[in-house]
Parts: sequence; C-alpha cells; structure tokens
Amino acid sequence: GIETALGTSYILNIYFDIYGRLNGTPTIGKLYHNMVKLYALILKFVAHARNACEMKRWERVVHSLTGVAIPSFETDHNGMLKTVEHHARTVDREVSEEQRAWLGKAQEEVSERIKGVQQTLDLSALQAVAEATYNSIDYLNADDIGELRLCLVGTRVQIRQKILDWATTVNDQRVFWLSGKAGTGKSTIALTVADELAKQGYLVGSFFFKRGHGELGRACILFPTIARQMADFVPIISYEIAAASKDSPPVNVRPLTTQFDTLIKGPLSGYRTGSATYIRAIVIDALDECEDWGAIGHAMTLWPSLRAQSSMNLRVFLTSRSGNKVGDALGEMGRKDLQHERLEHWQSSTIEDDLRLFCHDELRRLREQSRKESSYDELEDDWPGESVVDKLVDISKPLFIAASTIFREVSNDPRRQLREWVDRLNFTGSEGLNCIYSGILEQASKADPKWLSHFKRAIEPIVVLRAPLSIPALTDLLGEGDNMVVPNALKPLSSVIDFPSGKEVKTGSRATVRIYHESLRDFLMEFNLKNHPQFWIDQEKVHGILMSKCVNLLKKKLVRDVCKQKDPAVKRKDVSAEHVETHISESVQYACRYWVSHAIDSNEAVEDGEKVDLLLRAFLLYWTEAMA
Repeated sequence: GIETALGTSYILNIYFDIYGRLNGTPTIGKLYHNMVKLYALILKFVAHARNACEMKRWERVVHSLTGVAIPSFETDHNGMLKTVEHHARTVDREVSEEQRAWLGKAQEEVSERIKGVQQTLDLSALQAVAEATYNSIDYLNADDIGELRLCLVGTRVQIRQKILDWATTVNDQRVFWLSGKAGTGKSTIALTVADELAKQGYLVGSFFFKRGHGELGRACILFPTIARQMADFVPIISYEIAAASKDSPPVNVRPLTTQFDTLIKGPLSGYRTGSATYIRAIVIDALDECEDWGAIGHAMTLWPSLRAQSSMNLRVFLTSRSGNKVGDALGEMGRKDLQHERLEHWQSSTIEDDLRLFCHDELRRLREQSRKESSYDELEDDWPGESVVDKLVDISKPLFIAASTIFREVSNDPRRQLREWVDRLNFTGSEGLNCIYSGILEQASKADPKWLSHFKRAIEPIVVLRAPLSIPALTDLLGEGDNMVVPNALKPLSSVIDFPSGKEVKTGSRATVRIYHESLRDFLMEFNLKNHPQFWIDQEKVHGILMSKCVNLLKKKLVRDVCKQKDPAVKRKDVSAEHVETHISESVQYACRYWVSHAIDSNEAVEDGEKVDLLLRAFLLYWTEAMA
C-alpha cells in the first residue's frame, strides 16, 4: 500500500504541474476534482499508516480490535486512478493544436518520470540491508554505545594510507585483503577507509558482516545490498539492476555466482566511461563473520573478472581473519589480482603508540564523564598517571578490544576499578583478553550465587542466537516465568554486552541485546576453557535447547489465520509490516525463522513422535502461513 501511495502521489504532482498550465475549462475542472479526491485518499491512508507506526505494541493490538482501518485502499485507489486517467484523456481531446503539441511533450516527460518511479520501486524489491552499510544508523551511533568508531587522528596512519593509495590509483590488483587476528581493529580501519573514500567520491558500496545479527551474517544479502548502493551512485546502470530485481525466482535466493553475474557483472558489462582512470571502490568488512565461509570466500574471487567487462576501474577492499576457509579461497588468487597485507606486520612498529593514543582518549572521556555526573569522584587532569597507561598498553597490545573492554568495565567507578584491573592482569594479547573476560565473569558469579544459573539460562542462549532480540522477546522465547532472569544475567556484563536499561524496556524500547565483539563468543565457545569450565558453552547443546524453546513457543502461538485477515485470498503485499508485527510477536518471528537452523546445528536426530515431528504434523500449515 505504501509503495502504491508514494508512486501515485508522484504522478499526481506531475499532473497538477502540467494540467495547471492549461486554460481553465469544465473538463479540466472535473479532472482537478478527481485528482484532489485521489490525493485525499492517499493522505488518509498515509496518516493511518503513520499513526499505526507511532503506536506502542499494546495500542496496536487494541486498535486492530476496535479501530477503523481504511477499507479496500487498493480497490478504491485503482478505481479513482482510472477516473483521473479518463478525464485526462478527455482534456487531451479538447485542447487546441498548440496546446496538444505542448501537452504531448509534457506527457512524454511524465512517461519518463513514471519509468523512474517504477525503477525505484523495482530496486526496492532487492532484499538489500541498509544496516550493513558503513553509514547506517548503527554505525553513526556507534560512538554513543561504545562500539565501532573511526580511527583516532594519528593512529593507523601507515596502513590507512597504504589502502587509500591503492584504492585511488590505477593498477591491476583489483582486490586488497587486510587480514589480522580478532580484536586488532580491522573493522575500525575498514569503517575509516569507507568514510574517507566516500568523502573523496570514490565509494559506491559497502557491507559490514556481523555474526549473530540475522541478515548481517548472510552471504545471500551481500550482492543485492552492494547493487542497490551502486544503482544510486552510478545511475546509468540502475535500469539493468532494477530489471534484474524483477527476475523469478528472486535473485537473492540464487547462488552467489549467479547473483554476481546478474547484479554486478551484467550491469557493468556495457558501462563505458571513456577513461581508464575512472576509479570507484567497494568496502566489505569481516568476511569471517559471514555464516557461509566457503561460499563467500569463492564469491570474493569473482571481482577481478570485471577487468575485461567494464571500463570502470572497480577496487574492492576486504577484511577478515586469516586461517579459515575465507582466507584459503582468497589465498588462491594470484598476486596479479590480489594485494594481501597482514595487519600484524603493519602495526608491529606503531601498535604501542596507537594504543597509547587510544588509552589517553578513553581516559579523557572518563575524566569528562566524572565532571558531568555527581555520582563520580571528580578525576584529576593527570589521573591515572603515565605508569598506569604504560601497564594498560602492555596488557592490551596488540588488541584494541582488550583496552576497550577494560574501559567499559571500569566506567562506573574508574578510580578504584582501573587500579584493581591493572594490578590483577599479568598477561598480554589474546591471553590478556581471555583473562579480562574470565575476570568479568568471575566477578559476576562471586557477587551473586544465583548468577551462574542465570548465565546458563540466559547468557548461553544469547551467545548462540542467530539474530539479536529485545529483552522482552528473549524472556518470551526462553520461557522464563521470572521476567528478571534475563536482566539479572545481563546486569554485570555491561562491558561486554550492550543492552537497554530497565527504564528503556519499561517505556517500550525495541533495542536489542548485542555482544560488543566476536572475541567474547570465541572465548566462551573455546573447547580448551579448562580453568573455567562453568563458563564453557557447548554449542550443540545450546542449539538443541533453543530449538526446543522455539518449537514450544510455536506450539503455543501459531494458529490458523495468525494475522486475523479473515480472507484467504488476501495478498501478502496487501498486509502491512505493522499489521504483521501486531499479530506475530518478535519472539515468534524469531522462532519461525530459526528453529530449523538450531535443529540442524544441534545434531539431534529427528525421530517419529519427537517434538519436531509433532510440530510438523500439527502446525506445518500454520508455520508456512506465518513465514509468508
């Protein structure tokens, strides 16, 4: 409905502009009258949709039961639009020859504009994920939640310049791969490079993978998201991309090689700039956080094939950890096509200085915070002293995530807590980071004897989830009768997991629970977690638990006509997202999407009479309807 309303509004604006220039006649008056009626219908529909969006969830439920919706918008709209077009044709027949000639040109312009509107609608059919781009809201707000930020001025200077020189200079190596260990700052470098390339006008696409964040970890979303951005930045290829988006089956369900050929290679094949120096760049971060390492690794080897297809000199900057299937696939590319740099090599001589700058910046933040909040000791300008900074650098190097985690952990009482952490830690690098994580978990378990139980019931599932959920949705999915289990489990882990406050949850916040860095998942799932077996997460076991939780929830919530349409002939496109959310909760949506994935990774056998068999026998049609 929204797409129809926007498209028709655009057409009406053009009609008002064109026919408003003609001399007034009774026929034109009738045309205007019907255009106004159609415009009023659209405004009423949009107002209704906006009102529904602004409602809280419980208000939407009440409104769906008692409110008056706009009936048969599509039917009324189509009828009124036909009437408008009829009167427009009548006007065309009555105008003078001179006006008819002018009107003919104007109508050609209308046709071109309508094609543009249709192209925009076609592009919207691409299942692109805006949250994956470098300038999405998540990344713009990253500084506020203490997550990913741009590199500080004066840090990572050499490697950033190396990447920018490669990205903006003509050479045969179309792909640049920056590899490095977890927590060394690859994503921060990628974000900074993307920002700089965008400012210089080179960037035409970006994608930042995130494991455990639903679609942000799926390989099949990459090329549609990149293509959607390229259609905006390179308008001349947008028609070909839009045409590809209408193919059946949808392009996003096809193999990655086909997606690449259809959405990238095909549209660019006829692109000619007349200049071999027309350079554009794409940034793709954290390939190792994609769910399908083998497929995404192979897909990245396709980029050099564009060299013979297009005069655009397209450069692709990639980051990932090495030592996995992604790295194996990239390593098969020849040096002619690939420039591979290891971050450890580039930072060996500068890491201490870069970490020192980072630590001083974080300490400045803590001092400023202490002056703003009365609950803090006001920290002196020279606090905590250079010797503490030296120790922080030694503990953290070469992992920025280690220093970042310490600063989040001490933010509530920095004077006391920072000294305790510095005195306690005697390891560096990955060992130091593991000590930080184990220290945070040990503190939580010592402070509350019940916390280990909360960890098993809430934190283990959170770590294994396929997509982040809000606290109410987690409570519903996990079937915890006590609404405080999830909040109590999260409370002592604010330095490693981002979650909304109790006040935010009470006011209806839909913010989700998110792990700050993948290294925490790695730590908790490390089979050799010998010294702290109580914190080790058995992935298969937890996947089995989540599968059972999903199945149990679906058995309770799935019913016939789950969205209360009362008409089996209603088309999916006519059911708004707001209406779906009103009737299918966040937790049920998660269970519908991911119970099969959890079942597969649990490695549990599916047997007759067991929960999966019983679910499919009794609820298969209801599940299929909900998934639609």
